[in-house]
Amino acid sequence: MGPTGCIKAIRLCVLTASRAGVDPREALAVAGVDPAQLEDPTARVPHDTVVRAWTRVPELARDPAFGLHAAELLVGQLFDVVDFVTAQCATVREAIGCVLRYQRLIHDASDVRLSVDGARARVTQRFSSAVAPPQLSSFIVGLWVLRARALTGLSFTPHRITLAHPAPAERGEYDRLLAAPLAFGADENAILFDAAFLDAPTLRSDPALGAVLRRHADELLARLPAEPSVRGALERHLLEALGRGVPDVADAARALGMSARTLQRRLGDEDESYKGVLDEARRKLAIAHMRERGRTISEVAFLLGFSEVSAFSRAFRRWTGHSPAAYRRSA
Repeated sequence: MGPTGCIKAIRLCVLTASRAGVDPREALAVAGVDPAQLEDPTARVPHDTVVRAWTRVPELARDPAFGLHAAELLVGQLFDVVDFVTAQCATVREAIGCVLRYQRLIHDASDVRLSVDGARARVTQRFSSAVAPPQLSSFIVGLWVLRARALTGLSFTPHRITLAHPAPAERGEYDRLLAAPLAFGADENAILFDAAFLDAPTLRSDPALGAVLRRHADELLARLPAEPSVRGALERHLLEALGRGVPDVADAARALGMSARTLQRRLGDEDESYKGVLDEARRKLAIAHMRERGRTISEVAFLLGFSEVSAFSRAFRRWTGHSPAAYRRSA
């Protein structure tokens, strides 16, 4: 199964459209969502459904700032378990930590990160193995900024905001709601701000209630399928692709639905590298092929993408401690 998101992403999309005069039944129809799905608050929908909803429904609403208006609508409400948890956090840093911890409850392909470099902090978001429509990107960034102001009661003004979609024809609502320097067409959604703001206290934290809500969120998180390993997905692809040649990192990333940069970063998160996974895939195929009596050593070398048998022989000895010929005799 591919990446999925919580049904509440669809519910918010439909609710925002209804405020613009769109019949909810029509919005659900263009999104391809059965109204009965909305009845289960923990239901998951494929990422393709999320993309379709956040592309087609804003078109129905004829609102070029649909995503920002969805964020504006949501910021005064607690819409999701992650909203309830973050509302009870004592500081902005703690609230961001909860978003990082429970992000999979919202969408399991959304990669949110916090980095601090001296006096500057940066929160970034990208979809690690999927694309996002512009209105969804603007909703995510808009919610970050508006929620930070609502949680603290401060006039939070980021130094810079980047959005992973082209600049809109009309920027008025972006300037009004975000009130910060903007850059469009970036690799990721991001906000850059003073690191001191991380320690800003929130207005209404309740540690006891927060502990109860976090336990509930942990239970929901435990029910999700295990997070897929990028290393495993890459190795499966390489095992299937090596017979047609050795794919480079860009080709492999494209086959996995992500950029080369994202693939390398996610492999790094798993303490892996493209070169290491490729080497292991070659080792497994080499051993399998060497057990096939009908294949010559030169054929096996060719199938694994080695230009010379001598290079394959050196690699095979490194993998097994034996030359290909000795290994075949013992096997």
